Amino acid sequence: GLGWAARQLVLERRDLALRESQDPGAAREAARRLARMGSRRATERLVELLKEPGEKRPWVSDALRERGSSALSLLGAELEDGLDEGDDEVVRFLEDLGADARPAVPSLVRCLEVVDDEDGSFSVAFALLEIDPQGYAQMRPLLRSPGMVARVNALSVFGMADAVPASYLPEIADRLEDPEPIVRVQAAWTVAELRPDADTAKAALAPRLSDSDLSARLSAACALLRLSAAGEEVVPVLLEGLCSADFLEKQRSVEALESLGPKARAAVPALVELLKDPSTLSIDALDALLEIAPCEAASLTAPLLHHPDGKVRKQAIIAMGPLSLHDPRYVAVAARAAVEVPEHELVPWATGALHDLGPAAAGAVPSLLELLKDPNPTLQDLVIDILGGIGEAAGEAVPALRSVQADPARDPDMRRSAAWALGAIVGTDEDPARARIFPE
Repeated sequence: GLGWAARQLVLERRDLALRESQDPGAAREAARRLARMGSRRATERLVELLKEPGEKRPWVSDALRERGSSALSLLGAELEDGLDEGDDEVVRFLEDLGADARPAVPSLVRCLEVVDDEDGSFSVAFALLEIDPQGYAQMRPLLRSPGMVARVNALSVFGMADAVPASYLPEIADRLEDPEPIVRVQAAWTVAELRPDADTAKAALAPRLSDSDLSARLSAACALLRLSAAGEEVVPVLLEGLCSADFLEKQRSVEALESLGPKARAAVPALVELLKDPSTLSIDALDALLEIAPCEAASLTAPLLHHPDGKVRKQAIIAMGPLSLHDPRYVAVAARAAVEVPEHELVPWATGALHDLGPAAAGAVPSLLELLKDPNPTLQDLVIDILGGIGEAAGEAVPALRSVQADPARDPDMRRSAAWALGAIVGTDEDPARARIFPE
């Protein structure tokens, strides 16, 4: 009894020394001394300390490495019921051990039977495959587990693994018929990650395009596109995805439509509607439109320049820049629309969107020269800026710009703008002090 009590006292003192030490060298030594006690309780203390936040984790990790297999059994046991606070450090520790942590693989598998946090399950799956690249084999029984979480996590591991043998594909594809939509969604992703040939992919995934669940239909469509095993037939599903209340499903649908290019022409009106979206979806929609049908998209976007909502007008003017490269008529349309809005709120955005079109907008020069005759000085200044941005390709604008520059009745700032534009077009720096302001 006295021997046990003495050991407990030493353990408590070394534990306290490690917790309270402010000196790295002393903390490292305290961790080593605690590990060298060799008792289960000492190892348990080290595991507890590993899970606590603080700067002593490196020394605790080194000490646990000294404990070898006895530490691995305790660390694995920490994970078998799922991830609690601090268990992410246990997972990271095992991952860093690599192949030396193989005795803990069964515990990681048991953890994946129950952990339902997406980030947590990903970190455990990643650690499992870092420790044993063929660890996916131990997940095979989980594909038929009664637990939905276990089935989802098993599919995730197979999708993350490298070079999974084709013999696993039938069992994985069976999960496309799973009663739970989330499992069917994960199964479609995993099938795509295994990269079967197009015929095999179609046989497995095409029936899921009529799945009762939108997320499952969408996952099947995206998987088929990734495997180059689909075309226009998936557009109706992707159009449904554009109407989803889920942001990520909308985003995936837009990206999938972009990958189809001109085959997704039926989606153009819906994508133009997304240009009104204040989120990053409007940028994604614009990228898709540029790939699918930019000329048609420009004609459908032009009316939005006069939309009653100022935010929509701004989104439209930004979109018209790259869209008008495919139909230069819309450069002048966007420029005029920008100055027709009260207080000219769109002018800075039009400047930013239309100035940098460069030589590709040369086709717009004739219509811009017509606008330059408009009596509105704000419109004239915007046109001059666009012409300067086009550069040498706007050579036919030189006489008109020289006329503006030489006209004493013009505003001095406009004359300086014309001088700058002439310099950009003819290749001389006529006014290096010319400053143009772009919106942030």
